[in-house]
Amino acid sequence: MTVTLWITTPAVMAQTATSEATSTATHPQHSALAEAPIPLEEVGTEAPSIVDTLREIDKEVNEDVVIKTIKEELSMFVQELNPRLEEATKLVQSNSSLDELRRLEQNLIRQTQALDVWNAHLARRAAQLDKRFDQLSHLEKVWELTLNTAQDPGIPTVVVNNIQSSIDAIRQSRNVVEARQKDVLSLQNRIAQSDRRLDSILDTIGQARGRLIERLLKRDSPSLLNSEFWDEGRAKSVAEVKVSIFNQINHARAFIKRQNGKLFIQGIVTILLVLFAVWSVGRIYSLLTDEADLQGALPILNSPIGLGVLLSILMSAWMFPAQPRLWTAAFGAAALVPLAIILFRLCTNLYWTLLIPILMFHFMDLLRSILAVSPFFCRLLLLMELGIAMILLVWACFCLKVTAANERNAKRPKRFQTIILFLMSVTALAFIAVIAGDVNLGTLIANGIFSGSYFTVLLFVSYRVLELLLMCALLAPPLNLLGTVKKYRHMIWRRSMNLVKGALIALCIWFLLERWALREPLWQGATTVLTAPLSLGSLTLTLGHILAFGFTVWAAFLVSRFIRFILEEDVYSHVQLAPGLPYAISSTLHYAILLSGFLFAINVLGFDMTKFTILVSAFGVGLGFGLQNILNNFVSGIILLFERPIRVGDVIQMDDVTGTIEHIGIRATTLKTTSGSQVILPNGKFISDRVINWTFGNHRRILEIPVSVAPSADPKHVIDVLKQVAAADTRIEKDPPPEAMAVKLNTGSFDFELRVTTTHINELPLIRSDLAMAINKALA
Repeated sequence: MTVTLWITTPAVMAQTATSEATSTATHPQHSALAEAPIPLEEVGTEAPSIVDTLREIDKEVNEDVVIKTIKEELSMFVQELNPRLEEATKLVQSNSSLDELRRLEQNLIRQTQALDVWNAHLARRAAQLDKRFDQLSHLEKVWELTLNTAQDPGIPTVVVNNIQSSIDAIRQSRNVVEARQKDVLSLQNRIAQSDRRLDSILDTIGQARGRLIERLLKRDSPSLLNSEFWDEGRAKSVAEVKVSIFNQINHARAFIKRQNGKLFIQGIVTILLVLFAVWSVGRIYSLLTDEADLQGALPILNSPIGLGVLLSILMSAWMFPAQPRLWTAAFGAAALVPLAIILFRLCTNLYWTLLIPILMFHFMDLLRSILAVSPFFCRLLLLMELGIAMILLVWACFCLKVTAANERNAKRPKRFQTIILFLMSVTALAFIAVIAGDVNLGTLIANGIFSGSYFTVLLFVSYRVLELLLMCALLAPPLNLLGTVKKYRHMIWRRSMNLVKGALIALCIWFLLERWALREPLWQGATTVLTAPLSLGSLTLTLGHILAFGFTVWAAFLVSRFIRFILEEDVYSHVQLAPGLPYAISSTLHYAILLSGFLFAINVLGFDMTKFTILVSAFGVGLGFGLQNILNNFVSGIILLFERPIRVGDVIQMDDVTGTIEHIGIRATTLKTTSGSQVILPNGKFISDRVINWTFGNHRRILEIPVSVAPSADPKHVIDVLKQVAAADTRIEKDPPPEAMAVKLNTGSFDFELRVTTTHINELPLIRSDLAMAINKALA
């Protein structure tokens, strides 16, 4: 268990800050001042000032929270360190497993980090005391010089007494500061001594781990079929276990004594977590009952007390990062009870029967951790675990095979069956290695299997909890007020959980690689491959640079897509913008983000940006001469986006093409004609050629329909009929009203014209046809 990080408390930080500010503000230039005597006429005014300064220094030194706290903590730290180091030495001598040595090494490293923190604070405190000591030494010399100038018999006795009193007070304060300096030096020496002891045992552990890895494929113990193992094991193991448990109890007592304040906080946190879980379950359940996607996770809400207790126990690993082995085993065993209750709620009978052995194996692993100093008992216990695991895996494989035959959707049972077959082969290998005498290899494989299975169960419960929490966040304010969440809540939930699932799987793989001692060699191998130089002329690249370049460009596309999605769903709908402006903003942001991402990717690639600028300049000259049309269309596309003479959704006519604008790209614009075809036009034509935009100002279109009747017809009656027919069509605007007029009187006909206004631009041919048929029917 690491030492208490008291240095982060506000009181100590305030004390340190006050000390630094006071030492700087009281005599900011005392070290640079010349040591000159004080004029005798100013002694009466300077003496009270010195008294105030000394009072501040005495208060600062006597109320030294830093030294006092470190002194108390260090005494308890040393009391806990002695049994810890003794236990570590025995674990190394007993040829413990790689996993146990790794855990021990991590705990001791945390102890050294705590000592480093203390050393840093003591160094700062020593610097402050040195400043005070120099300040007091300077004041003492100044007042001594002043006393020498007051030796004239004509000087009043009161003045001489004031000077002497000031000198005595300064010497007294300096003695106190000097005593504090000795205390700091003593604490630094004690910390350095403890640090050397920790470094020594860490070096020993590192050497032991190296030897175990080198001899991983060699026999390190006699075979179980050899009588030597049983004769020597029984003679030593009982005594070793008794001494080890006694040391672990002493270690746990020292740990509890030093962490009693945190233990009280842990109890309060546990009560608060349980109360919060019970209080929130009812609200969450009523909120999520109708969500079909959460039916697999909702049963976890039926055990709020177990969930709160489990979360509190898991938090204890963060609150007490360097726990004694006995303490870790006790808390680990306590966590099995609420975890079993939660799994019973979540899993069906088949999978529940598979999870019970995982919890049982974890309990046996904790027991092996307590008995780690006894290779005899640990080996027998591990062999028993592996034997039970092989039997259970064979039974589970048979059950899953039956389940796969009975279920319609047999993908999940078959997937589990594949995993179980892999575990069976690995477990059999570990079982054979333990029997044959390669205990280190067998223990390494077994620890990976058992601890990895338990870690997977914890990740499964965490995944179910995150499912509920994420859906609650999407259903509750403020997220449920967003239009994006309202329309795409389930899509956001599913994609987010896919990301969470991928992260948890990666975490599980990382954990297994760590347990099997494969993480460091694989990481070093991957680093070597990714950093291997690839020379292309004067440019030197690595595979890591190339992958980083591709990832950066891909990330720029994702960021651009996400920002445009948020703008379209949640921003533009709440802001009144001119038609076409949202599209222009989104397109501009898209190209700006892609350009920024590309430039950043070039920088990540390791390319010299100076050379890149020259290359871009040369490329621009090439564009100007050889790619004039492409450059013209590119610039024209930018003009269209900002000036917006045409917009997405406008109905335009260019030459013999009439259609609706669907997309304005950086090089060309896409039109959809009334016949359904799509026409792609270069952007330059919209800048240089004549374009008719039927919807630029508004979406109203005047439709003119010529009508010819016999010369004998009543003109007034014809005009009334035409207006009635137009007014009867709901697609015709009432304002302005339809107009009908006589335009020409011929020898054989009387010509009229009907003018109507409509906003249904896309239905103009259909409206013309419907009006023509209605007019013909009405005039008949």
